Amino acid sequence: INVKPKSAWRARSSFVLGISMGSQNHVGEALDAIVDQINGGSFTDGIVDLSDTLNRYRHIGEGKSLAEAKAISKNEGNHWLEENSQILSKLRVPTTIRRWDEWLNHPEYPKVREQYQRIYASNSSLQLAIGQDIENFYSRNYGVLEITQSMRSLSTEYYLEELAVQTLILTEKPSTVMYPGKQLECFKLIRSGQISDAPTALVSSPYARLVVHSFAQPPAANQNKSMVSSLT
Repeated sequence: INVKPKSAWRARSSFVLGISMGSQNHVGEALDAIVDQINGGSFTDGIVDLSDTLNRYRHIGEGKSLAEAKAISKNEGNHWLEENSQILSKLRVPTTIRRWDEWLNHPEYPKVREQYQRIYASNSSLQLAIGQDIENFYSRNYGVLEITQSMRSLSTEYYLEELAVQTLILTEKPSTVMYPGKQLECFKLIRSGQISDAPTALVSSPYARLVVHSFAQPPAANQNKSMVSSLT
C-alpha cells in the first residue's frame, strides 16, 4: 500500500478509516494490509467509519423501496462486521467502530445537513463538483453516460448526506481521513476552504488516499487483547 500524500498520513494523531459496502478494497487481504499500514504509523486512536446505511441510496436507485433499502444496507453492515471483525482486532491502538445510523441520529445532523443543502442551492462550484462526482460514479460502476434527472437527484442527496456526516465525525475529533480511493471532487472543494460559509471541519482533517497495489500476506496474529470497540 502507498499513501498519497504522505504528509496527510503524519498530519494527525487520530485516524478515520472509511469503509464502503461491496468494495474488495475493504475486505480480506486488502483490509488486512490497510490494518498493517495503520499499525506501522504513529496514530494514537481511530475510528472505523462503517457507511453501511449510506448504501441505501444505491438500492433505492436499483428499484428497492426505502424500507427495503434500509434493511438491506443494515444487513450488509452486519455481515461486513461478522466477516472482518477478526482483521480489525489486529489494530494496535484504541479504535471505535461507528455505524452510519449513529450519525443520522446525531442531534446536530439536521442542522449540518440543511447547511450543505443551502450551500448547494446557491453555490455553482459545489453544484459542479457534485455533478462531476455523479458522472464519475455512473461511468465507473455502470458504464452509463446518460444520467436521468432522478438519478442525479438521488445521487446529490447521497453526497450531501456524506458531507454532513463526515463533518460531524471530524468536528468531534480532527483526524487523518483515509480511504482506498480518490477523494471525491465535492470533498476536495469543501476541504480546500474555498467556500467561505461551509463548515470547516474538513479543512483541518487531511485526506490520505490508500493505493492498494497488491494484497499483502496476512500479518502474524496480534497476541494483545483487541482494542477495537463498537458503539452499536
